[in-house]
Amino acid sequence: MKIVHILTRLLRAGSEENTLLTAARHVAAGHEVILMHGRDVLPEFARALAPGAELVAVPNLVRNLSPVQDPAAFLEIRRLLREIQPDVVHTHQSKAGIIGRFAAASARVPLVVHGVHILPFLGVGPAQKAVYLGLERATVSPWRMEVHRGRVTIVNDAYNANPDSVESALRTVVAMASRPVAVLGLMAELGPVSVAEHQRIGRLARDLGFRLVVVVGEDDGIAVGAGDVARRVATPDDALDALSGELRSGDVVLVKASRTVGLETVALRLIEGVAA
Repeated sequence: MKIVHILTRLLRAGSEENTLLTAARHVAAGHEVILMHGRDVLPEFARALAPGAELVAVPNLVRNLSPVQDPAAFLEIRRLLREIQPDVVHTHQSKAGIIGRFAAASARVPLVVHGVHILPFLGVGPAQKAVYLGLERATVSPWRMEVHRGRVTIVNDAYNANPDSVESALRTVVAMASRPVAVLGLMAELGPVSVAEHQRIGRLARDLGFRLVVVVGEDDGIAVGAGDVARRVATPDDALDALSGELRSGDVVLVKASRTVGLETVALRLIEGVAA
């Protein structure tokens, strides 16, 4: 996969160190990694980036709110993402999280993940707090790669699905666990390529090492592609029954399909149960 990490600053601090370690692991796993950073950077810390990863500067990306530089940073990041065409954008820190997520959505990146490192609205005035909270709420859509950690981690991505976003989600979840599980359903409105794309997604899940793929409702080929790791069920309630007794501590479960399938009910009930 092609993965872009976006940081507001690249200084010597916990969030930067965490991001550098994450990028190094992605490189070691064979992914193409690009790290974008804002104006503030320590050259010696930038040199700590794993060999094989690429560093890209966005000078207009600054920590403080700026009515001039913030729009310029958005346009620059969007342009870069359209050129790079990543499979995943992972944003870090508050300013990069907001501008990066808006830019990634505008560039139609299949999968966008945000890592929360600090809360910018603590210790500030009420006006600045209101701006931060409003922008944060504007970037968040429910049921899009929501990660709920517990005995079993649930990745609730049930808002919608297309072949690119499902592929990215499968690859992301595989990197999170040695025993990945998927609950999948129809990818709607694919037209004449529907059967081929559903079968391809099923084969991908099997080849990536998903030990169980529960396919809910109407299926254009996921179960056929997944072969012996697939289990077809009729309803979301049946999917929960199929998972009963199958999940172990440390498993990661991806829940994803088009909205018409209604898999958010599966994700929410799993979150209330095994992820509690």
